[in-house]
Amino acid sequence: MNQARLVTGRRFSRNTWGPKLLAALVFLVLLPYGLGNGCAPREATPEVPIVLVTIPPLEFFVRELAGDAVEVRCLLPPGADPHGYEPGVSQLRALESASLIVTVGHPALSFERAIIDRLPGAAASNVVVGFAGALDTPDPHVWLSPDRCRTLSRNLSERLSATWPSLAPTISERADSLDGAITRLDHRIRSVLSQDQGGAFLVVHDAWGPFADAYGLEQIAIEEDGHEPGPERIAAILSRARATHLGAVFVEPQFSRQSAELIASEIGAEVVVLDPLSTDWSDNLIKAAEAIAAAGTTPAPTATPQNGTTDPKSGTL
Repeated sequence: MNQARLVTGRRFSRNTWGPKLLAALVFLVLLPYGLGNGCAPREATPEVPIVLVTIPPLEFFVRELAGDAVEVRCLLPPGADPHGYEPGVSQLRALESASLIVTVGHPALSFERAIIDRLPGAAASNVVVGFAGALDTPDPHVWLSPDRCRTLSRNLSERLSATWPSLAPTISERADSLDGAITRLDHRIRSVLSQDQGGAFLVVHDAWGPFADAYGLEQIAIEEDGHEPGPERIAAILSRARATHLGAVFVEPQFSRQSAELIASEIGAEVVVLDPLSTDWSDNLIKAAEAIAAAGTTPAPTATPQNGTTDPKSGTL
């Protein structure tokens, strides 16, 4: 009996320590990889605040000023036209998680007003009108003027600093750097367009008015108030384009190319895409200047009542 008990005891000991020994060996193997501290408390990763912008170019400025301290999201989907866009349920729901909502602020961008009007009272205080103080123009595409974007940078840096005071010194330093970058960008664009003062360029949609005004150019728009041109207007545009030897018709990816291709084929020009809503704001303006210069511009003829021309900066014939 004693012998039987001894044998049984040995079997009991082997079955118990085998799994324990295996677990100990696994622990020792995994210890260098940090898995031995699984029970130690870990610091919670703080959530990165969300800043919503209404159009893609505004993303550039928030990132330049705040860096990785915030997450930037855009409400306008890729390829959408901000003039007629209506925010959907998902866009409106995204407003609830935003610490700040950055808008252009121009009344012509009605989708911004639709967003703001649907905000609850408390959330409305999170809206930043980016171009407040620089909206003295009927053209809503104010972000295409580097000088007006200085106002955006100033307004945005002040609001970001007020919202996150701990970031204020960094934001202030970044704002100074951004101001210098805008100055260098402006000088470079002027250099690219130095031979084109008073010249004209042909577009489908009149989005580039602020850019044209800033650099002494004339924008000729094919569309009239967002509508396709009629036969008389097309004839007038063809006559003007031939007289000024324009080598390109500029079209936006958000609009139809039909009228651009028609006119380009008639005057022997090419269709070139210029996107006023590019996220890469500074590089996009340089590319626009280079494309306009490459297309060739000729100063507009002297306006007279007989030939139907008006003020060159009006964007009409």
